Amino acid sequence: LLWNSWVNVRKGPNGHIFTSEDENEVTGAVKRNRVEMKAVSGRKDLNGALADWWEKMEMLIRVAYYKTLKDPLPDGRKFSVVHAAAGCDGCPPGVLHFAMKIEAKKCEEPDEDKNLPLHIAALAPPYIRQNFEKTYGSRIESELKYVFPLIGSILLSTKIIISLLICSP
Repeated sequence: LLWNSWVNVRKGPNGHIFTSEDENEVTGAVKRNRVEMKAVSGRKDLNGALADWWEKMEMLIRVAYYKTLKDPLPDGRKFSVVHAAAGCDGCPPGVLHFAMKIEAKKCEEPDEDKNLPLHIAALAPPYIRQNFEKTYGSRIESELKYVFPLIGSILLSTKIIISLLICSP
């Protein structure tokens, strides 16, 4: 809900919240939010309301994936927003995409179980898109297109992806 309130939801003339799939109908505030997000290339680019919003998003992702806000995490685990967004149930693929923009190097780092975000996304439950959300691919599609920008789409349309996902570093 917090994600969608930032990128999809707007208020109508009577103040009631409604949504739109038509980009031209999205209000100025949501457009500005999306423009700010597109301009981000790393954590250093998070400022103001966007930084505040993302801090809340990270907290929710942390709780959804690790089931705790404790710091340090149990069992010596280290928080990675990319790994957590790849694996938490109900997390829109756009969240993973944004997390990868902020923490790009985490895409290539295994977690304590030696899993890359790609492996975690492959094992995650599918995300069920809400009817008002802008269309995103799956989490695994987001991860593949980020890690393999030239061949991500080709891999998705072949059975090669199965062997890629089964193998762990």
